[in-house]
Amino acid sequence: MGIYLLEALPVLHNFRVPLLCVSLALSLYSVAISKSLKGITWLCLFLAIVTCFGASYFSFRIQSKTHYFSDNLSVSREVFGELRIIKRLPNSKKFNRLQCIAQFSDNSNRLRFTENERIFVSTPITPEVEKIWLQDSRLEIEGLHTYFSPESLEKPFYKSLSRKGVYSKITHLKIQNTKLEHQKRGLIVPDINHMRIRLDKILSLGASEGSLAPKIYKAMLLGQKENLISEQKNLFIHTGTMHLFAVSGLHIGVIALFISQSLGLLRAPSILIPVISIAALYYYVQIIEAPPSALRALLMITLYWVSLMIRRQSNGFSALVLSALILLAVNPWQVFSIGFQLSYTVVANIILWGIPFNAWMQSTFKLYKSLPEDDWSLRQKYTSKAWCYFLSIFSISVAAWVGSLPLCIQLFGYSSTGGLLANILIIQIASLVILTGVLSLGFGIIQLFAISEFINYAAWLQIHLIDTILRITQKLPFPTLESDPTKDFPGLLVLILYFGSLMIMHLYPKLLKSLYLLLPPSLCFGTILLILAYQ
Repeated sequence: MGIYLLEALPVLHNFRVPLLCVSLALSLYSVAISKSLKGITWLCLFLAIVTCFGASYFSFRIQSKTHYFSDNLSVSREVFGELRIIKRLPNSKKFNRLQCIAQFSDNSNRLRFTENERIFVSTPITPEVEKIWLQDSRLEIEGLHTYFSPESLEKPFYKSLSRKGVYSKITHLKIQNTKLEHQKRGLIVPDINHMRIRLDKILSLGASEGSLAPKIYKAMLLGQKENLISEQKNLFIHTGTMHLFAVSGLHIGVIALFISQSLGLLRAPSILIPVISIAALYYYVQIIEAPPSALRALLMITLYWVSLMIRRQSNGFSALVLSALILLAVNPWQVFSIGFQLSYTVVANIILWGIPFNAWMQSTFKLYKSLPEDDWSLRQKYTSKAWCYFLSIFSISVAAWVGSLPLCIQLFGYSSTGGLLANILIIQIASLVILTGVLSLGFGIIQLFAISEFINYAAWLQIHLIDTILRITQKLPFPTLESDPTKDFPGLLVLILYFGSLMIMHLYPKLLKSLYLLLPPSLCFGTILLILAYQ
């Protein structure tokens, strides 16, 4: 809220210190009267403290212009030296170019660059360059360096780069020499780039030329969305299931569960299971080039496990909030990231509304209520378990869809209600694909390639099933919510109203166990319909 307040009222940048003083004064006041604070009064005071402090902090951290701009520097200049790739970006298929964020590792251009200045670099895709275009590669280059103009920073692509601390680019690149900065290899932690190539080969075992399933398979396990053809992307986008290719909570959760359960079967000490699991997940995230969605999920699960290790009561929502605060403290611009907004609103809604909704559904629609569980037959027991499992999946899917609905309409201009059914049907299959892929990678790493190839075939069958379900879902006449493309949809306002009503309900826990639980999503859906009708 603080950063959006700064966006709406830029004049507040001149009052960053008073805002900080106000937040501290309100904090001391809230501590002094903490015993008398209750309900909505506490919530309003808390929001005021957080908003003032957030606006002050972000005002200190955020710069509308880079401090690298200087009137003494020419707009463009030829540069040379050793360039280190610190982050490889997805290839631009539209312009047929390789892209990365890099830094100069020597002092050849010390008069033009400050220490650790980030630069956007791109070059045409060629097989020779693609082999060396890896993270941590060092390139001896010559090229033309240009700072982004104010007009360029108005464009979405350059604006996204500026939010990553990148304010200039190198074009007309000529690579003179290259070398790869290898990490220390050992029996446990091999080189990340080498491992990335190795995992790609394992997931391709048995694949026929031109087959589409292996591309989806690698996109789900390694986040290689750039390999998907346009038809595949459109199918997943229109059915609301594109999130399967953003390595996030689903992927990290399945992998974490697999690792912890495997270590449990091997009788590993309970204190070591979280440590080994976190280390393995961190290495996996590094292999897939640390996308923000995976880092967020890793940080959340790490905080959750740490709370268990230090024997503190685990709280999913507290871990979620703390992970968001840590990420925003490091990089405030992430609050404008589509992935950041969607992932945190969806997970927050699952925790705040989905879990209570599931508990209410389980108690309201419980099977065989009049019959004691001890008298259930075997058929009744399995029927009840299957029904409870379906209600859980339904509740979480509805929560995820409701949480993402305002942002999807704001960002993409539409949202199909068919996405709700599609997610209910395929989330479990997608989880099996991820689990199957982890098994394939595990056997491939220990050189059992025949088993990996066999497991790959099983994963591709599951992917074909997902494709069939999505194509059928796409043809069904589900209503679609569409906004006027000429007008901005106030998704943030809808979310504030929605989560505000949820917070109020959590102040009165009895409401979470009754039919009143349906009021927040009804308010959200009704507000969206009113706005769309007004547009």
